[in-house]
Amino acid sequence: MIRPSFSHLALLFVALGRLHAAALTLTAPLDHQAIQRENRDGGTIVVQGGPADAETKDVTLEARIITNGKSGEWRKLLATFTSEEFSARMEAPAGNWHRLEVRTLCGDRTLAGGTVAHVGVGEVFVVAGQFNAANYGQERQSAASCRLLAMPWRNALAFPRAS
Repeated sequence: MIRPSFSHLALLFVALGRLHAAALTLTAPLDHQAIQRENRDGGTIVVQGGPADAETKDVTLEARIITNGKSGEWRKLLATFTSEEFSARMEAPAGNWHRLEVRTLCGDRTLAGGTVAHVGVGEVFVVAGQFNAANYGQERQSAASCRLLAMPWRNALAFPRAS
């Protein structure tokens, strides 16, 4: 019987680690971000994130949308890469919350992947006023649908700008 040494086990863990893609840092869109639709059918999601792989020059960015448990096809995105970040745009259907999955590839090998659990494309309204607009009035309001999202203005400032 062959007893594995510590170095054999270390090599095994390194090999297994390379089978799994690294986590991709996504800075846009944010979770629960609503994007204004451009027409009746949909709008454009700006996808931004950290470096895909600083050592690889032939990196491809792909994304897909999952809605109500149904996965869309992986779509190659026309992306701009710098040593610090990447940026791309993706068309998405209006209505409902979508799960956005993004991955970077080099050939057929997945380098990294990331997800945003809730991205919405639809109508974005800005309500200005005092107590009632900020939901601090005598009667507190609540959304009648899970597709509605309300947030105080101070939180809206955290959204990334479109490039």
